[in-house]
Amino acid sequence: MSLSVLPSDRRYRAVVLSTAGALVLAVLVALAVLLPGKDTSPTAAAGAPSPSATDSASASPSAPPPATATPSPTAPTTPEPAATPTDGTGTGSTGADDGTDEGSDDGTGWTGSTGSSGSAGGRSGGNSAVQIGNPGNSGNAGNPGNSGSTPTPTPGPTPTPTPTPTPGPTPTPTPSPSASGACPAALAPHTVVSCRIAPNTDTSFTLRLPKADDLVIVQLVTPLYGTPPRLYAPDGTQMPCDVSPSTYGFGGPARCTSGPAGDYTLRINSHSADPVEVSLSYLAVLSGDDCVTVTAADRTLGAPTVYSGAVPAGLAGNCYAADFAPGERVRLLRPDNGHYVDATLFDGTGKAVCRTDGNAYLDCALTGTGPYRAVVQRGEGVEGTYQLALSRFSQPQGCPVVQPQAYGEDVALADTARCRILRVPADGHYSYRGLYPDGVASGHVYAADGTEVCKTGDCDLTAGDYTYTVRPDIPRRANGVVLRSATETRGCTPVRDDQLTSGSAVDSFGAIGQDRCLTLPTAAGEAVYLMNRTPEDGTSVAPAVLDATGAVTCAAGYADQLCRLSGTGPFRVVMVSNRVADFRLVVQRLGDTSTCAPWAASAYGNGKSQAGTVSAVGRMACLTVPADHPARELVGYRLGSTSLVDSSLRLVDATGRETCRILSGAAGVCTTPVGAYTAVLFSDQDFSDFTVARRDATASAVCDLAEPSGQVGGRATEVGFESSTDAHCVPFTSAAGDLFQVEARHAIGGQATMVNVVDAAGGLLCHGWGPDCRVAGAGRHLVVLTPYSQVSAMPRPTVDIWKLATAAGWAPECAAHPVSVDAFPQRTGTLTDTDTVYCAVLDMKAGQDLKIDLHADTGNPDDQLMLGMAGRENWSDRTNPYKCVSSGVESYTCAYSGAGTGHAVLLFGPGTARTPLAYTIGGTRAGTGIERSGVPRTLTPNSALQDTQAEVTIQGTGLSMSSRFHFLMPSERVTPLRITPLSASPDGTSLKVRIDSEGVFPGVYDLLVDGVTGYEYGVPSPGYIPKAFTVLEPAAVK
Repeated sequence: MSLSVLPSDRRYRAVVLSTAGALVLAVLVALAVLLPGKDTSPTAAAGAPSPSATDSASASPSAPPPATATPSPTAPTTPEPAATPTDGTGTGSTGADDGTDEGSDDGTGWTGSTGSSGSAGGRSGGNSAVQIGNPGNSGNAGNPGNSGSTPTPTPGPTPTPTPTPTPGPTPTPTPSPSASGACPAALAPHTVVSCRIAPNTDTSFTLRLPKADDLVIVQLVTPLYGTPPRLYAPDGTQMPCDVSPSTYGFGGPARCTSGPAGDYTLRINSHSADPVEVSLSYLAVLSGDDCVTVTAADRTLGAPTVYSGAVPAGLAGNCYAADFAPGERVRLLRPDNGHYVDATLFDGTGKAVCRTDGNAYLDCALTGTGPYRAVVQRGEGVEGTYQLALSRFSQPQGCPVVQPQAYGEDVALADTARCRILRVPADGHYSYRGLYPDGVASGHVYAADGTEVCKTGDCDLTAGDYTYTVRPDIPRRANGVVLRSATETRGCTPVRDDQLTSGSAVDSFGAIGQDRCLTLPTAAGEAVYLMNRTPEDGTSVAPAVLDATGAVTCAAGYADQLCRLSGTGPFRVVMVSNRVADFRLVVQRLGDTSTCAPWAASAYGNGKSQAGTVSAVGRMACLTVPADHPARELVGYRLGSTSLVDSSLRLVDATGRETCRILSGAAGVCTTPVGAYTAVLFSDQDFSDFTVARRDATASAVCDLAEPSGQVGGRATEVGFESSTDAHCVPFTSAAGDLFQVEARHAIGGQATMVNVVDAAGGLLCHGWGPDCRVAGAGRHLVVLTPYSQVSAMPRPTVDIWKLATAAGWAPECAAHPVSVDAFPQRTGTLTDTDTVYCAVLDMKAGQDLKIDLHADTGNPDDQLMLGMAGRENWSDRTNPYKCVSSGVESYTCAYSGAGTGHAVLLFGPGTARTPLAYTIGGTRAGTGIERSGVPRTLTPNSALQDTQAEVTIQGTGLSMSSRFHFLMPSERVTPLRITPLSASPDGTSLKVRIDSEGVFPGVYDLLVDGVTGYEYGVPSPGYIPKAFTVLEPAAVK
């Protein structure tokens, strides 16, 4: 029996392995024989195959040559580093993508993956061989065929590095021919043999190790699980082999240590009743002559030789030797090409120093002793191709030197070296960035010891040389680096700071990386506006302002910004660009108000705003305000026909300190600067005219609307707006102990009214779209209402200001409706323009819930009713312990989470619904089933057309607006036939409901009270009426 497992289908392989009960026994047998010891069999001692294996081990004279793989060098396509070098323990360090956009891929490079630390293979130490391969990954051995093969040595790769090599093709390995006969008696190093082993027996192979204490890697590919290879010394001693879980499967390698030089025996045990096809080979890592020599020219960091090769099924690996010294850092590149080939670096004792472990590259600190050798392997029983490069990261070679550059200087972008030596002449703050001829190249900077520094692109550096490398997993191409000191002044040009009047010329980035610098005449303590005025087909810039020490004063991105100059002058405006393009930056000193218009205060009401224009179409306007302004002002603006998106109005004092910012035209209450101030209007789009308004928002402001009576439920104050900069003000006066609630309403579902409530001390109590604002404290208060729209016709909202309590107690309109937290009878009424709220009082203890049934037919499903509670002891506390939430259709639960007993009011209002509004409200009965809903007996009428709404009267006992029913289909499934209570008789014998049959199938339906159980289908019982209602097809009505 043979098992065929797809290498990529590990879940399927796991299922096969877990179900192969017979194979488990074989695994136990294999484990037993793996224990090192003395082999006493004569054949083992002699290094020859055992008798049982001899019959099957004679070579076929007609066997074709075996598979070979000849790695060859290709162009140095060294990926860039984004890695922190390893600590020498084999934990590979790879870098994650830093998110910067790369230039265009030339199609010749590798697709890299961000990596993690090396696996156990890179961390193992001591005298035993280390684990290799990816644990748990096994491969399909395939079918080697029916003919035997005569092993032929695989020639090693012979790279010919050149200073500028050109990419070469990755050789396609010659497939191993099939074998029909027995396996050979001996194996040649680095040579794949494909043959057939006999059933239920050991098969032995002789292999010669010319030197003692070697590391032998054995690769065995077989479809039979539980057949790890065993290696015996010339004296019959079993050698220790480190095997991974995949070694027991279908292609994982084994690493064995050897003793003295001589002929060794490799033994494979078959527990199968059928012949088994295998492919195998071995590699003597330390003593063999099969390693490619990586010369000094091959391992330069700037342009390493890239070796292309293949690992056929059964090949133990391809070996590369380099004379690295202990303590050096090495960059090992194994770009991921989808074949999951890994590379491991071994020291002179055979200990694994580090391993790529699936990563595209690895920076490795060399531990142990030399010489060092890298082995490329594919351990899943299938062929894999690869590219490999080894570079000396310590004392890097082939890296051009880069000195700090002046502004405006062209960046050298022709060299394809993948590294640069950054020569820092003096201690200080520096910035760097990598560039391709068509964009940004991400890269990293390393100190002489290989540790990464300056990860953010700018940092403090001491004098000396640093190594910059582009990311290793990016194709090799022409690139360059910008290196600049934060105190650099070379190339800076002087600029005026009155350019709103003097004008600003179009400037240009003439080449990639040709950054620009402008020296400001503005003194420290002053402020400047920096504004993009991008020319057609040009680019916007993100200016940063630096002082003389290199400290960043401000950097706000591409948006227009107001910058206060703090630090030591002179100040410089620095702009960088990674493209060739024109730009224009306008610089305007804040202290120069010659171009600013005076801004007078506006009164409350409609049509009181101030219109203005700009001298030339642009994206900024400024206004000046004299020192006699109020401490708080309501500020708003609009921009002609220009969108308010990405616009702002900012209030700043004479030093440039910003005290308030209004965004996108939404009016707000601002704390104004002390003394005269400037308001600056910015937009990301050009505008030619604007409208602004500033109004007194202190308690002494003159309002345009009269003070209401404060009566609970009294007529609301109606307001109207003609433009988005209009505003209205309603005052109200509160005595000590008074409790007020402010409620803004509008007759549409949208948010059209912004409410600001200012207390007697000038503080902003509430701000939002029609909030429920509770006010306590003596003094004069203001309710300021503004719209938020550019349209000329605005909805007419209303504002309610209710005095719900005085020091003597609750308002009489509320005290007249005491309710119990347990339940209270239904009450019906109608909300009108003169009776706008239902108010009740109740006491609640901590943890109690009040169940409320509320019905109000607004006629608009988008309307939102107002239902809430507030306690006297927590009136103006924003963490209100009273919460009312919907708990079902027309059902609400109000809870109290405070301490002790709460004394509260329950408020119900129309919210966004229109008045008059009829309603029914009541405390829900406790319990379920007929205890809560009563007992229905008949329905009149008892039928309705499909897709209609019918008003039906239910007769019975104990009926109320709290009653809840549902209809059942003959299958006893709940249907979408909906019931909405409309009104109930005081004696509970009649309940009028609306039944909605939209989307319901025609037929006869049963009525069941919610919560009733134990009824018998088709048999009337309390709470259950069979065949209670019929839905008729329209065609059935005569």
